[in-house]
Amino acid sequence: FRGAQALYGLPERAVDLRLADGVYRLYNRDIQYPVHNNQGLYGAIPFLLAHTHGYSSGALWLNAADTLVYLSSRPLQQHPSKQAKWSAVGGITDV
Repeated sequence: FRGAQALYGLPERAVDLRLADGVYRLYNRDIQYPVHNNQGLYGAIPFLLAHTHGYSSGALWLNAADTLVYLSSRPLQQHPSKQAKWSAVGGITDV
């Protein structure tokens, strides 16, 4: 996401809405909800939204399999950028 300054979305969690760099797991589970923890709560919403000053863009990942999303910040052509790598265990992917 070229020029993106913030990313939002992915699993429901009990922390800030803005996503930090790191690994997020998309897997529905029914456990006691951890507070102030990046772990997902019950549901996983496979939508990632990138926001800049001029526009917003998003990606919807339709795959029912257990998925890891790796988020990182890297400059791209001298612009701040956010990168996302989606890695599913299996299944059919429709992006």
